[in-house]
Formats: sequence, structure tokens, C-alpha cells
Amino acid sequence: MAAGNLRGWSLEFSDLLQRIATIPEFAAAHRLAAGRSLVTTPKLANLFLIMRFTLHAIPGDVVEFGSYRGGSALFIAHLLRAWGSTKKVFALDTFEGLPPTDHEIDLHRSGDFADATLEEVTNARDAAGLADQLVLVKGLFEDRWPTLRKGRTFSLAHIDCDIYHAVKYVLQEIDDSLSPGAHVILDDPLFGSCLGAMEACEEVYIQTKGLHAEQTYPHLVFRPKGV
Repeated sequence: MAAGNLRGWSLEFSDLLQRIATIPEFAAAHRLAAGRSLVTTPKLANLFLIMRFTLHAIPGDVVEFGSYRGGSALFIAHLLRAWGSTKKVFALDTFEGLPPTDHEIDLHRSGDFADATLEEVTNARDAAGLADQLVLVKGLFEDRWPTLRKGRTFSLAHIDCDIYHAVKYVLQEIDDSLSPGAHVILDDPLFGSCLGAMEACEEVYIQTKGLHAEQTYPHLVFRPKGV
């Protein structure tokens, strides 16, 4: 909890973000993400900090739910390669836009983000030399995750899928595949356009599982299996 509080406070109120931006591996990873992701620079900086100071000590790969045009997945994969890690990144997405949404709580609609294609993201991954580090998984989460999770554990889950039913499915299903100390990072719940994502987080993690976030800025971070 203390580490998350320190990360959040420092990114919001100190010059930490500016200092991170000067680190060569962050700058290179940030360039790969540019124009390919809606994840903000402070959020990428927080991902960088979590990965740099904790990921080596936690067994398992990295999984991302909702990759759009692959920006944050490329960012994560580049850092893993730069640090000599053998961890892989599994990036799940339809790569053809959002599925049907709940119009009462999701501002986004079916087909939003449809400018992403698996072929284009694959080409970007290969051009960056990350084919061995980044695995792209096309399809609905509920169709692909049950098979993908078998025999694997994960040290970090990055959840950026915007809408109620997708976030709820992931939070209901992910914990059994997490290593002790693994981070679950939610990109969307604090956005005004993603009330459904917040409701899913409240229902599964806060109300049902009684979890507390260890960080609320620049995004929500949980550690469901402790430190």
C-alpha cells in the first residue's frame, strides 16, 4: 500500500514524471506507444515504475486485456526486452472494435476503436523486433482466456477494456492466475466515459472481495494476493 501511495503522490505532485521521461528505456518504449494507445504518459510512467521495481521478483508473464492498436503492449514488451526479461506479454483484443455495450452505464458503443486490425498491430510488433516477447490474442476475452490461462501464471495484468461486462469478466476470472504480489492495473474506472468499468470494479473487487486499491492516481492499482 505504501509503495502505491508513494508512486501516485510523486507522479501527481513532484517532478518524478519529468525525471522518468529522461530515462532512455522509458523514452524508447514511449515512442513505440505514441499514436497507438490512449493510455496517458503518467499511466505509462506508473507502469514503468511497477515493472522496474517489482516485476523481476514476481513469477509469471504479463497479460493485457484491451490493446487497441498495441501501444501499451509494445511499451511493456520493449521494457521487458530492454531489461533482459524472459517474460512474455499476452495482449488480448478483438482488434476490430468493441463488442456490444450497456448503454445505461457505458458511454462507448459497439464498434468503437474499430480502426485497429490484427495485421497492422502484428506488423508494428514485428517492425519493433518484439515478435518473441509479445503474443497477440484475437477474440473475445471469454472465448480466449479460458485456454490461454491454462498452465500459466501472471505477475501483472493491465486491464484497459472500457466497458462493464468486459471489466467484470476479467476481474471475476483473473485472480486464480495471479502470482502472490501481482499487480492488477485498471486504466478506465476513473474516466467519466467508463462508469460501467467503475461499477464492475466496485461489484467484484470492492463489494464482493473486499479489496482496497493501493493506488488511485494515475489509475487504480490492486494487489489481490497481497504483497
